Amino acid sequence: MKSIQFFSASLIVLLLFLVAGIAQAQQKLEPPKLTPTALTASEQRLLQEGIALHDKKLYAEAVAKYTEAIKTNQANDVLLYEAAYSFHELKEYDRAIGLLYEAAQYKGNSLGHIYVMLGNIFDERGDPAKAIETYQFGLKQLPKEGGLYYNLAITLYRQKRVDEAKKAAKQSARYRPDHPATQFLLANLFLETKDKIPALFAYSRFLSLEPATERSKTALVGVNQIMLGGVKKDGEKSFMITMDILAKRDEGDFNALDFALGMTGAETTANNSKTAIQKFVSQFESMAVMLGDDSGKNGKSKFARMYYIPYFRQMLERKLIEPFCYLINSGSDDPNVKDWLARNQTKVEELKQWSASFKWAFAE
Repeated sequence: MKSIQFFSASLIVLLLFLVAGIAQAQQKLEPPKLTPTALTASEQRLLQEGIALHDKKLYAEAVAKYTEAIKTNQANDVLLYEAAYSFHELKEYDRAIGLLYEAAQYKGNSLGHIYVMLGNIFDERGDPAKAIETYQFGLKQLPKEGGLYYNLAITLYRQKRVDEAKKAAKQSARYRPDHPATQFLLANLFLETKDKIPALFAYSRFLSLEPATERSKTALVGVNQIMLGGVKKDGEKSFMITMDILAKRDEGDFNALDFALGMTGAETTANNSKTAIQKFVSQFESMAVMLGDDSGKNGKSKFARMYYIPYFRQMLERKLIEPFCYLINSGSDDPNVKDWLARNQTKVEELKQWSASFKWAFAE
């Protein structure tokens, strides 16, 4: 117990030193003008030791390491950011904010992370307006920073500012097309405005990037519901297809595709000669065939048509729909899916390599 008390006392001394530096922190964001000071070998060692402790969730111990380095170098953005990160995890928000304002004065590779964390802290403290202001300021400095667009979209969504959130999320998708959370967010935003087909595109893309997590289960449920296309069983051998004619369709008019999904959904549901996953593949392939040049026209936005449709059409041309469907269903409990994936890893790898090299187009 004595050794713990001694450590705490030592840590308090170090923290007091750090707080003195924080008191001088710039409390208003300005465009960065300073060049960070490079770390010496000993400072770099302390930084790496701090990161290792942080990764073990030993945040107070990590702070001690960073503070030791800050004693000799108070002008390194990475060091200040990492110290702020540990203070954030300790919920010592004032100290974290002070360090982040200091770090934001320096032109360095950490700048995007600094703005994101600063905005996150304001959001966590119940000040979404300040968070939004921070993200927007950051984007003026770093207009291609996908992480800032994503976090801005999250905060706007929580404030029920759906159209603005969607616009920010699209920019995140533009600059980080391989970021799963952006696609998941976009799918949910599309559903908010009843744009079901764009939601299907986004959920599917998300599942190809993150096929087997807890939120993947939610996405797969969403995909299957949309793929039904409003089909409901109406008797033993008949089906009824319903469509929401009052939907806003901000992302384009996908009425024809929605109706066609209902028709193919009815056909595949009635076909008892195929397994569930085979029906899914057949229906998804039919949808890809129907993605013509006129799909999604006449909406307020061209995003879904310009961003997603070329991806699925090229996938069809390269005969990669089947591995795509099995991949996005890999989080299901269907043994047929697991068996196919075990036997067709070469096809899945071909899909992944093509997808990783795909050039994403963008239009608002």
